[in-house]
Amino acid sequence: MKEPDSFFFCAGGWGASFYIGVVKAIYERWGKEYCSKCKYGGNSAGSIIALAMALNYDFNYIETLWLKIINKSQNDIFLRNVSGYQNEIIDGLLKKDDYLKLNGRLFIGVTNFKSKYTIISHWNNNNELKKTLFGSMYIPFYSKKIKIKKKPVLDGAFSRNYHKINDRTLIISVSKYAGGHILSEPNFTLKELSISPKLVDYYKYRDRGYNSLLNWNQKYKELPVKKYKDVHLNILWKLAYMHDIKFFSQLTLGVFILRKLINK
Repeated sequence: MKEPDSFFFCAGGWGASFYIGVVKAIYERWGKEYCSKCKYGGNSAGSIIALAMALNYDFNYIETLWLKIINKSQNDIFLRNVSGYQNEIIDGLLKKDDYLKLNGRLFIGVTNFKSKYTIISHWNNNNELKKTLFGSMYIPFYSKKIKIKKKPVLDGAFSRNYHKINDRTLIISVSKYAGGHILSEPNFTLKELSISPKLVDYYKYRDRGYNSLLNWNQKYKELPVKKYKDVHLNILWKLAYMHDIKFFSQLTLGVFILRKLINK
């Protein structure tokens, strides 16, 4: 089989540390020059990795930026600044008029109302692109609420979908449930996806991703699309609506803080 000419990184939250290792292996296996001509896509945290690769950043720069965010979040035990971390890493990657380099090369997934999965791959300016990235990572009460073209969106992962750019798209995921050609073994737990890792865990996840990519046998098996049940998405949309109501925001923060204290 031929080498991939496009890569899609599914959602992953803090499990995107796995994707950092995958990036390292991709560069080693096919070379940075080859990768500069490929197309990239992603949902949620995977969209950040796709952005970094589409802009052809060096592995060391990508890892350093990711570790900077991890280190900052270690002191934020209640994770009240998730959108701030997202903004910092996007600003660390996206420079003036970069959207022009990315139109038609970067594909970002969002979940629209009633679970319609939508890929966005064209922007008129960097701000539109940033809004799409934020929208792809929006989880009610956890991060910044976003509207795209005046319509609310949810995290791209909630559709349980991904975008196959062509027949040589390599799909990479931290979860067997979501599906992919490159998968984390073992699966990430919800806690691992939701809470920033300690440094020792980061390197464990990174190495897992690195080895998974190097061991890939270059077979593009067909992948089933697994969608959320309607009842789950209805709950998420109700939470998105309540996000605007101060009482529910404070209540959710209180529950989250209590869980963090119990798990410490």
